[in-house]
Amino acid sequence: MSVLIGLLGGTFDPVHNGHLAVATHLRAELDMDSVHLILNARPPHRTPPVCSTEHRLAMLQAAVAGDGRLEVDTRELKRTGPSYSLWTLRSLRREFPHASLCWIIGADAWLGLTGWYHWYELSSLAHFVVVKRPGWSLSSGGMDGLSRDSRGLRRRTAGARVLCDGPEIDLSASDIRARVAAGENVSGSVPAPVWSYISKEGLYGYQQSNR
Repeated sequence: MSVLIGLLGGTFDPVHNGHLAVATHLRAELDMDSVHLILNARPPHRTPPVCSTEHRLAMLQAAVAGDGRLEVDTRELKRTGPSYSLWTLRSLRREFPHASLCWIIGADAWLGLTGWYHWYELSSLAHFVVVKRPGWSLSSGGMDGLSRDSRGLRRRTAGARVLCDGPEIDLSASDIRARVAAGENVSGSVPAPVWSYISKEGLYGYQQSNR
């Protein structure tokens, strides 16, 4: 059977405990060999990141330091133009031609998948692992084509669509940024090295009152 690699993309602006909980939960639940955290450079479907690429990368690297099965993937930072998932998956497929690649997305992203660039080509390059998120429900239409059976993920390299329960952690990067700007201490929502970096660099409107 092939190597099983999870792929979790995001702007990570900032990376928070919810991101890491999903990655570590699915890594264990699906017995993945590793999970790549893919840092978006220019996300085509959302507003541009607040922080620079350099800051977001530094926070992501600090968050996963010491965990050998969570890997920071910077391939989207090395090309120009929008960070289309299609281009990213093509690059990963060239690098890992025989691996089973699992594109991890939340239920909200799954419901909007048809708005993605050349979305119909993605399942030829990777499996989809759809994760339930707090506050989002999948209607019967949204469930079409999704399976609860993950046993076949290693048997082929792409094409499966699996629904998984995720950890019930209701966090969003936009809410964390707003809380920092409002003077709150968000050390319980982000990894300790990330909070230390935010405070040191004065990101998201951080002030001494946040302590």
